Amino acid sequence: MNDFGTLLYDLRREKGWTQGELAEKLGITNQAVSKWENGDSFPETAQLPVLSELFEISIDDLLKGARPAPKRAEEPDSETPAEPPREKAEKRRIPPSVFCGTVMLLATAAFLLLGFLGGLWHPGWIVFIGGAAVCALLDVIGKPVSHYSGAVMLSAVTAYLLLGFLGGLWHPGWIVFLVGAAICAALGATEDALRKKKEK
Repeated sequence: MNDFGTLLYDLRREKGWTQGELAEKLGITNQAVSKWENGDSFPETAQLPVLSELFEISIDDLLKGARPAPKRAEEPDSETPAEPPREKAEKRRIPPSVFCGTVMLLATAAFLLLGFLGGLWHPGWIVFIGGAAVCALLDVIGKPVSHYSGAVMLSAVTAYLLLGFLGGLWHPGWIVFLVGAAICAALGATEDALRKKKEK
């Protein structure tokens, strides 16, 4: 057997075909197939495209009598463009509606615990400044939460202080933070929706 004959024999056996079955598909005799595999003769040029299609191998590889080398796992497919770094970063990005809302709801829970269990309504509002600072800090260091989260939550802190100092409404005034968290979540969801629409 030559290289072509050996390859043809291997490909035919992998398909589970006899020489007669392959010959029937090609419209030739099984003796012709036998001669190809033994290296006594070679297919006509017109039969090469048919063999290529039957065995799902290129004509070039058929003529060489060799299979193409398998691609190594670490090598990216040349036909598939590498994903731009920006798109990878976008996939890792925490949705603003989830992150900012969670931070501020945790701050609200901490504030309520301080107020109901310790009566610390007045100094307890500091936890909201901490929550707003976390949202703003993450935005600054490159993990965008929402363009408006810091401003919204600082506005909520200002409103709370005004209600507390001017009206003595420390206890019911904390509701402004729930409103702020809801606004952050709504703005974040809107930003995400607009960004996805723009990408399409």
